[in-house]
Formats: sequence, structure tokens, C-alpha cells
Amino acid sequence: HGWRSWLPSYRDPDSDCCTRFAAEHADEILFFAYLQWLAHEQLQAARQLAQELGLAIGLYCDLAVG
Repeated sequence: HGWRSWLPSYRDPDSDCCTRFAAEHADEILFFAYLQWLAHEQLQAARQLAQELGLAIGLYCDLAVG
């Protein structure tokens, strides 16, 4: 599962294969990077609000992957 099952040429982000893929899919990559940033900003705001409201644990900002 995951990146370990990828073809070896796709495992190295500096490979010609990955560079070409990134160039051909730049808009999609930027879109998903934006979504990740947006989720981060929203989670940080929720964490800050939880602290301000006195929640002892706050918000645990860890997303399970896999």
C-alpha cells in the first residue's frame, strides 16, 4: 500500500518522471496544496478557539493516513 507500491521512478521526487508529472499536472497539484493549506488554517482556528474556551485537551490535530 501507499508510495512503497509505486514504480521506483515515481518514488524519487527529483526524478525526470516526477518532474514531468508535476509540470503536466501543475494546476491539480496547486489545487490540492491549497486545500491542504485551507484545512490547516481551519484546524488552527478551531484549536485556538478550543484553547480560548478552556478545553483542557483542545484540538488534537493529527489526521490518520493509510
